[in-house]
Amino acid sequence: MATVCGQNRGREINRAKGAHVTQQPGPGEWGATPQWGGPPPGQGTPPGDGPPPGYSPPPGYGAPPGYGTPPGYSPPPGYGPPPGYGSGYGPPGYGPPAPGRPWRPKPGIVPLRPLGLGEIFDGAFQAIRTNPRTMLGVSAIVMVAVALIGLAPQYYFLAQTVAFDQVAQEAEAAGEFDAAVFAPIASGFGGLILSTIVKALATTVLSALLVLAVSEAVLGRRLPPGALWHKVRPRIWAVIGVSLLAGLAPLVALALIGALFTGLGFALSAVGASAGVSVAISLPLGLIVAVLATVYLWVRLSLAAPALLLENIGPVAALRRSGVLVQRSWWRLFGILLLTSIIVGTASSVLAVPLTQIGGVIAAAGEGSAGSLVTAAGLSGLAEMITGTVLTPFSAAVTALLYVDRRMRAEGLDVELVRAAGVPE
Repeated sequence: MATVCGQNRGREINRAKGAHVTQQPGPGEWGATPQWGGPPPGQGTPPGDGPPPGYSPPPGYGAPPGYGTPPGYSPPPGYGPPPGYGSGYGPPGYGPPAPGRPWRPKPGIVPLRPLGLGEIFDGAFQAIRTNPRTMLGVSAIVMVAVALIGLAPQYYFLAQTVAFDQVAQEAEAAGEFDAAVFAPIASGFGGLILSTIVKALATTVLSALLVLAVSEAVLGRRLPPGALWHKVRPRIWAVIGVSLLAGLAPLVALALIGALFTGLGFALSAVGASAGVSVAISLPLGLIVAVLATVYLWVRLSLAAPALLLENIGPVAALRRSGVLVQRSWWRLFGILLLTSIIVGTASSVLAVPLTQIGGVIAAAGEGSAGSLVTAAGLSGLAEMITGTVLTPFSAAVTALLYVDRRMRAEGLDVELVRAAGVPE
């Protein structure tokens, strides 16, 4: 009897269990599939349920809610955030994002996202500070060579200038003047122009070297001078070519504008306007258009050198590429480039003018002696060397960062840079 009652009791329990199972809600009836870590909403934890003693959940899931940490439990060593990560913005030095800007990693001199004006200038200074051996060392080598190249033409020009002053004073006293006295000073001026062209080409190559160094610094890499030269050497002629084309474009534009407004002056004269009126109308208009065209081309072609080096394209393609990148951001680039030019020009005057003036005073006091002229030319070359060594890296770094910024804004280059840097987004 007891056995039968027990069997009946067992059948009732089994039926009750079956009823309980059939009353369980199906997937999705609670609004979401129940996840690991707790009973369904509205139900407590059944007595006796819970993790077994000493149990810890799989890494990355966290402890099941409501269970707490077992007494005496501590996580195994090596888990948790690496030391120094701090407030959740990433590795040390990344810092919180700027207001209104998404966080991006900063493996190098700038964060890998579109840049503001302050970040561009700060990145230029950081490029110099973090790699002075390349940025300042290479600049010093090139500028010393440039100063030595320009020393002889500078000396000859100063000597001819002093001689011309003396001849002019003698001619004024005698009441006679021979135009042949202009020949030596004209030749000295020609030599000065030739040395200036050589300096411009050398500065162009230097800027190309520095642009490549800054592009590597964006990813936190430092290129030594030898590796930098090895990368740029095969493209030296292309760099010179793009520089010549970028300089030739404004000259062609000026020639066309000059021809156009000269024709306008003749047209006004043909319809009865006086020569004075024709010149008064065509000349100012021609000058205004010439200035605007020069400034426009200066900005539009400003990113040609970085495009040539970093995209491995030809000079003509680099000029076109610069125009594409500048499109829809001409005014912004104009403002930044103009401000950079003002900063560089002001700093150059502060550094160079005192030495140049001292050289002029020495040349005048020495009355054209060889020693005074050599001293004056040396001081002028020293001023040029100092300004070029300090300011060329800054100007080249700004140009390189403008190129990177434009590509991040227009083409999503920041995503590719994050991958190339090998840091988490």
